[in-house]
Amino acid sequence: EVGDEFDSPGTFCYQVLALEVPDSNETLQGSASNWVCLTEDPIVWIPNAFTPNQDQTNDWFPWPPGQAQVGFLGEPQGDNPNFKMDIVSRWGTSVFSSQSIDDPWNGRVGGRMVEQGLYIAHIQYLDGAGSWRSQTVPLTVLPGK
Repeated sequence: EVGDEFDSPGTFCYQVLALEVPDSNETLQGSASNWVCLTEDPIVWIPNAFTPNQDQTNDWFPWPPGQAQVGFLGEPQGDNPNFKMDIVSRWGTSVFSSQSIDDPWNGRVGGRMVEQGLYIAHIQYLDGAGSWRSQTVPLTVLPGK
């Protein structure tokens, strides 16, 4: 029985075996397919806007601390992280950097709220096969209510 649900990151290999069940005195016969290996892609949900106005709704990018919306990330290797995020202004100035999935951005730089508008989020994460993946997301900082 082959399913398509995995509970951990990594590479999964399958081979199909076909067996013929013999009558009483016959020899068991069968054949095997080639091996097929798949790597489960990470599941990373990245929003494209947030409202860091401290109303307890959408105050963090990309998610609140400890509430990462990811699955199938590779494990950190020693001191090397499995997640990196850099936020830059539309002029390319760095406004936030993190190397922890549990260290999101609160919309502040030096304790002050950034101006509303467009920013760019460069996000990298390690997949289950140990390869880096990346996403670049246009990020709108909104004033909220």
